[in-house]
Amino acid sequence: MKKLSKQQINEIAEMISGSSIKSRELKEDLTDHICCLIEDDMEKGLNYEEAESRAIKAVFPDGIEKNHKKDLWLITPKKQKSMKSILFILSYLALVIMTGSFVFKALHWPGAGTMLIVASSLFTFVFTPVFFMYIYRVTLSKFISRKSMYVLGFIGIIILLTGVAFKAFHWPYAAILLGLGVLIISFFFLPLIFLALYRKSGHSTTLKDWQKKLLYLGAYLSSAFFLIAAYLKLLHWPGSAILLVTSIFVLNFVFLPLLLIKLSRDYAANASEA
Repeated sequence: MKKLSKQQINEIAEMISGSSIKSRELKEDLTDHICCLIEDDMEKGLNYEEAESRAIKAVFPDGIEKNHKKDLWLITPKKQKSMKSILFILSYLALVIMTGSFVFKALHWPGAGTMLIVASSLFTFVFTPVFFMYIYRVTLSKFISRKSMYVLGFIGIIILLTGVAFKAFHWPYAAILLGLGVLIISFFFLPLIFLALYRKSGHSTTLKDWQKKLLYLGAYLSSAFFLIAAYLKLLHWPGSAILLVTSIFVLNFVFLPLLLIKLSRDYAANASEA
């Protein structure tokens, strides 16, 4: 991992100090965040000047002189800790209510439908938006590809979860919502995710480049095929069995072997360094 020199870190700290940000804690966090972004890009082969320009643009897309209080409110550790607590509470409540609805449904007690609606609504319209906002804010991703990834993921998951709720209560348009959600996630969201992971892997030497490509391609194909197969099976349409078998084949004979090779080599490399 390439490290910045003390002089380079001091230059970045002085630049942040000259911005409109008043909080000393926030300035320190931003300095550390920008340095990490620069080091990541330098690890991928960019020189310092190019990496610094990308990092500054990512954190301050409208210029460092702008008032960034609204954009950067979640970068401080205290705010991040609060958001993590909120996410934990929301996910816990949704899970408890949802599992409770299954118990009520199994025992034929009244209120199971209401509990399922409350849990689905909480997870779909409260937890998911808060989670994606947290991910977007913390990563400070302002590049178009990353922004598109978060937006598409949020839209796809919201539509998919809404379709699941509609299907559970036999409401109309469930198939359309499910199909649209699966389409967005399988052909737009997942490709962006695995492409970002592949690029983030940089110059890792644990796998050859073609093996890394095959690893992430296998992860994408197995997850996308499985999601589409589940949709087709839910609607009793043909083709679900073929896609399901294909997804399991890719998972077991492409993705998992390469993942185990990568993990074993990473472990061996870390052990040798220790």
